[in-house]
Amino acid sequence: MPELPEVEVIRLFLAPKLTGQTISGLKVLNPKSFQGDPGLVVGQKIIKLSRLGKQLSFHLANDLILLIHLKMTGQLVYQDSQKIILGHPTPKRNRLKLPHSHTRLFFTFQDKTQLFFNDMRKFGWIKLLKSSAIKKFQSTLGPDLLSKKFTPLYFHHQLQASSRPIKSLLHDQNRFAGIGNIYANDALFLASIHPLTPANKISLVQAEKLHLHLLKIIRQST
Repeated sequence: MPELPEVEVIRLFLAPKLTGQTISGLKVLNPKSFQGDPGLVVGQKIIKLSRLGKQLSFHLANDLILLIHLKMTGQLVYQDSQKIILGHPTPKRNRLKLPHSHTRLFFTFQDKTQLFFNDMRKFGWIKLLKSSAIKKFQSTLGPDLLSKKFTPLYFHHQLQASSRPIKSLLHDQNRFAGIGNIYANDALFLASIHPLTPANKISLVQAEKLHLHLLKIIRQST
């Protein structure tokens, strides 16, 4: 499952390619993967890309946002005007014919480039939301790990409020947006904390050490 670093890398990769682009077409192959009216997307310019936790946002000129969650197996695959595929993990990516059996929808842009949303398990989604609704939709998410709100004191306070095993609590997106299984495991190992330790049994010193390793791993991975 893509975690915060993977989604941030996708944002950094796509931002210079898509910012300022006008969407000339949107083909939805699996209706469950797209929530909204595709007609409100076509003809719109992408103003910017942003991210909160594992969620990626495309901000459109008409004050709508394409909110993307890749879930377990989602992929965003970019194909330039020369049909060179970028962003797919397989070594033979440029032999891949797009769209293929796992493509759920794809965008075509004014310069003839395309962006494919592939998702083998079909858990991922793209929602079209008004910009005024995005804060409410994401209001249950905790602070992003790379935000200034994710301080050692905030982190320790959240740990003290729960007796759940620390690894389970780290996965709670309502408390910390972006942590997944891989980075939780690595940070706990580096901080010498057993994954089953009750969160409220972790001292301030331990919490500060775990916080440090979480940020270090996340930043190294982006």
